[in-house]
Amino acid sequence: MPTNKSKKKTKTKTMTNQEYKLQLSALKSTLEIVLIEADKKGQEISTAYECGMYIGTIKAVISHLEELVKDNG
Repeated sequence: MPTNKSKKKTKTKTMTNQEYKLQLSALKSTLEIVLIEADKKGQEISTAYECGMYIGTIKAVISHLEELVKDNG
């Protein structure tokens, strides 16, 4: 016996040109904000990396000077 299945039709709303432009504008604004924040974080990470390099270099120089003092002392 065949079953009578009702098929639901879903209606999709088509955006108007104005709505489409508003959505694109909102997306663009959001991406610009994210880009600015990412740039800030990137600079912070870069600065932290550079500071780490300087700290490492300074520690290496101190260690080398300590060895020189021990050798000559």
